[in-house]
Amino acid sequence: TTSATVSPMPSLTSATNSGPICAGTTLALGVTGASNVTGYVWSGPVSITSSTSASASVPSATTAANGVYTVTVNNGTGTGCTATYTTSATVNPGPTLTSANNDGPICAGTTLNLSVSGTSSVTGYVWSGPVAITSSTSASASVPSATTAANGVYTVTVNNGTGTGCTAYGTSTSTSEGTQYIQLVQSVAGTVSVITQTAVTSSIASIQVVVPFN
Repeated sequence: TTSATVSPMPSLTSATNSGPICAGTTLALGVTGASNVTGYVWSGPVSITSSTSASASVPSATTAANGVYTVTVNNGTGTGCTATYTTSATVNPGPTLTSANNDGPICAGTTLNLSVSGTSSVTGYVWSGPVAITSSTSASASVPSATTAANGVYTVTVNNGTGTGCTAYGTSTSTSEGTQYIQLVQSVAGTVSVITQTAVTSSIASIQVVVPFN
């Protein structure tokens, strides 16, 4: 006589991953609906941490981690007791920028312009600051007819898609000066009156040129 063992086939509902993610974050690999599974072996385009577990990962993933990951599940060592499942992962490059900029100092009543420089892998922008911003989801934004309330720090958040970690930040500090004047005045018998007044667009204090009359 001989005693035979027939093990049930292992199966999964699916293999999964946490993508899309951005470079520098962890790509998590997992499974759902495991049945009659006693072991796992993960493989893919890069080295995998915990590759013999149901939950594996690629820490600090680079764009080289893009691609198809395969998990082979088994139920013991019997012939035919394996099944294979795949999942396709996307790792986007992280967005970067050299700087966020503004054209201040400006004088009140003029337009404060906001911009960025040195962008890479950027698909979207969101500007925020102390006052309402026009075109706040563009690389070039502005504050028309700015008042001194527009003084302060403006932040632009850039992104590359919607994956985890796909954001970066830049800040720019603006100065909006009140309107300054150069005045030509006259003094007659102790009474001072303004002859001319000219607005200037610098941050100097008002200057008075006094012309005495005899």
